[in-house]
Amino acid sequence: MKTNPRTAAGKVRERLTAASTVAIQLYGRPGVGKTTVIDRLAASLARLDAVGMVTAALGRTDAASVSPEEARIWKVEGVDHLTAEDLLALLDRLPLDRLDYLFVEENRDPTTLPPSDLGCHARAVVLAASGGAGQVEEAAKAIRRAHFVLFTQGDQADVPAFEIHEVCRRVRAVADVPTFILSQEQHSEWMEWITFLANLRRRHLCRHDVGSDTAIYFG
Repeated sequence: MKTNPRTAAGKVRERLTAASTVAIQLYGRPGVGKTTVIDRLAASLARLDAVGMVTAALGRTDAASVSPEEARIWKVEGVDHLTAEDLLALLDRLPLDRLDYLFVEENRDPTTLPPSDLGCHARAVVLAASGGAGQVEEAAKAIRRAHFVLFTQGDQADVPAFEIHEVCRRVRAVADVPTFILSQEQHSEWMEWITFLANLRRRHLCRHDVGSDTAIYFG
């Protein structure tokens, strides 16, 4: 019998919590920079193997010579969008004893569909800074179901400071969630984001109950 998705999501959170692994769902269009962000995060931490990613296999172009363990990317074969059941079935393959953070990549357009509950402890909407402030209202439904928002690729476009302030203002008008502008050069809030993740993990290590699909799973 197929597992109910809501039940599967609860089981995913239970397994990850028991392993002290924080799972974070990254929800954004293909090419927005989700994998690049996680690669940079892993390089910034002392233990590269402490950061992993799960993604749907369809559409990925990882080098065949790189194993999942080396790339820290585990792929769910035969699907283009993940479900909680997919993630639950994958958990036995993951080195949860080594993973502090597990990012679950969802290649979907946040302006058309809000994220579903995959069993992660937090959800993030990922948008490209080059898309401008107007995309915030377009992705409002997804942002209301998110726990933070990442704007990536700020250094790949001429994004003035006033535009960055307007982006953050518009996110606050939609939902009371943190916003981080991630860039390799300007408007960089990498340290703030890393601190946020560290605090999230500390809260996650405490026992907590999840009340509903839209609850914030921070404890």
